[in-house]
Amino acid sequence: MSDPRPQTAYQRWELASLAQEPGHKVIDEAAAAAAAAEQLARELRSARETGLQQGQQQGYQTGLREGRLRGYDEGHAEGLAQVQADNLALQQELTQTLTQLGQQFGQELTQAREALARQLLDLALDMAQAMLCQTLELQPERLLGVIDQALQELPLVRPPAVLRLHPQDLELVKAVRGSELQAAGWRLQADVQLARGGCLIETCDQQIDASLPARWRRLQHSLGRDTAWLEPAA
Repeated sequence: MSDPRPQTAYQRWELASLAQEPGHKVIDEAAAAAAAAEQLARELRSARETGLQQGQQQGYQTGLREGRLRGYDEGHAEGLAQVQADNLALQQELTQTLTQLGQQFGQELTQAREALARQLLDLALDMAQAMLCQTLELQPERLLGVIDQALQELPLVRPPAVLRLHPQDLELVKAVRGSELQAAGWRLQADVQLARGGCLIETCDQQIDASLPARWRRLQHSLGRDTAWLEPAA
């Protein structure tokens, strides 16, 4: 490594004289041009970087705005789809609830109708029983039709043949049909256990219960009911 030495007066003169030469002026101009070119390059780089930053910023803002708009649209669409799905689920649940209520109401209405029908039938039977008792009391001769119907169920009478009647009915039958029945082989007999309006037929091989309670039970059975015959108060 060389050690710089102080310049002599000649050397200093020589450098000063070289600086005054025409070629040195060219060097200065070239240096100035290079400096200007470098400055221009720096300015171009700065402008390019500034433009790039501005472009990036603008792109970011544009992308942010578009992203927000796209996010809003997507969020709106998702929210709308969710609302529609909720409404559909609510509508289905409401429809199911109304259907169940309708079925339950229909069942309860059917049960109420059936109960009302049974009550009306019981009421009708009670009224029929009361009317029958009153009719037989006012028109005891209706017993003759009951006897005729019971006798028709016997294709052949085989003695001994007994026709049992309430004592009061027995007097009526004897007065109206006594001779006819006795000629046909029937023996008329009073039975205090029988209510008025009915009879009991007995032969050697058959028995026909045409009493009011028995006829009432048969009527009840045909109607699907089981209400006992109530004897009228004496």
